[in-house]
Amino acid sequence: MKTKTSALEQVVTAVETLSSEEQRQLFERLQKRIDPKQARQKQAWEFARTLANLLREKYGATRVVVFGSLLDRTGFNPNADIELAVWGIPDRVYFKAMGQVTSSSEFLVEMVDEKICSPWLWQLIEKDGVEV
Repeated sequence: MKTKTSALEQVVTAVETLSSEEQRQLFERLQKRIDPKQARQKQAWEFARTLANLLREKYGATRVVVFGSLLDRTGFNPNADIELAVWGIPDRVYFKAMGQVTSSSEFLVEMVDEKICSPWLWQLIEKDGVEV
């Protein structure tokens, strides 16, 4: 006797016919629909890493640390900003670096330099920040 195949089984069978690249793309699209906050946070982390590389390669940063709302895994707001603490950028190019970083994305980016940061904020960055 022939049994009716469930919709879930049909979907699984259809997914199994896709190439691994097509499956990867499908799961990325599904993830964005399932949890847009998590997808947005992932994009923010990727962009923070890109900015850190730019700051090191173009402006001589010796260390870049993410702090603030991007570290909040449960309450990340899709409109939240990316906060970066930087070390080692020469004074003569600091504002140029800040201008490039803060104007280069759909994300609002804030950047603080260890030389001009308040002590209480610096303690928080050192305690909770994540180097990228």
